Amino acid sequence: EDNDMTYYVQKKLSNEGAELLLGYNITRIERKGNKKVVYYKSSGTEAGGEQSVTGDAILIGMGRMGNSNGLGLEKIGIETHRGFIKVDNSLRTALKHIMAIGDANGQYLFTHVAGAEGSLAVKRTALHMPGTMNYTHVPWCTYTSPEIASIGYNEKRAEKAGVQYKKVEADFSDIDRAHAEDETEGKIKVLLDKKDRVIGTQIVGPQAGEILLPSLLVTGKKFKLMDVMSPIYPYPTLGEIHKKAASNYYGPKLFNSKIRRILRFLFHYRGKI
Repeated sequence: EDNDMTYYVQKKLSNEGAELLLGYNITRIERKGNKKVVYYKSSGTEAGGEQSVTGDAILIGMGRMGNSNGLGLEKIGIETHRGFIKVDNSLRTALKHIMAIGDANGQYLFTHVAGAEGSLAVKRTALHMPGTMNYTHVPWCTYTSPEIASIGYNEKRAEKAGVQYKKVEADFSDIDRAHAEDETEGKIKVLLDKKDRVIGTQIVGPQAGEILLPSLLVTGKKFKLMDVMSPIYPYPTLGEIHKKAASNYYGPKLFNSKIRRILRFLFHYRGKI
């Protein structure tokens, strides 16, 4: 995720007493009595000497691999990579009458993606309907505290893909319901293309996964940010942060000095310039 989004999670962990050591490489691990000692060095250009931290237990997150070994898939010509079964965008393996869905193919290890792939598989096999998977706008939520939810491009993915974008933001501290719930840490960030169409949304904050839902309907579907602003949002709700972001974007455009001068000329508008 973008650094400005993960900042809120890092801040919360630090406030709760966690010490985060970032940008280091582990050099070795030793057991000393009932304790475990992890030695590490800086991974930067000005790497310093070896340091260590001692604890009762070590938890290592190394990602996931498929477990298709031993099934004999290679004997029938089905290709695998890191234990996952290779498929095309129709979810077909090298043997076109065999499909692999969900975690078996390793595309996106999300339950909701597996459900979408399962629906496509049923359509293709039972109903003989055409169709392919499009992973461009797969949403996901990381259930940290606060949550981080995302769909479409974030800044890192947009820059990597060479996609030009405009950024619109709003803070939960501007939302009344967030104050009522005492959950004002976090924000929404919406990325727009040159025509103001929504190409990505990221949210970090309370119930981010739930609040993301309106963006599922507009991201990558030629809807503009004004379409997000148009509905009447119930008050007070956390979802109003979508409308707040749109207001932050369109407000300066609608109420700049040039517009004020035009209004004054046409309607004798008395607002200050």
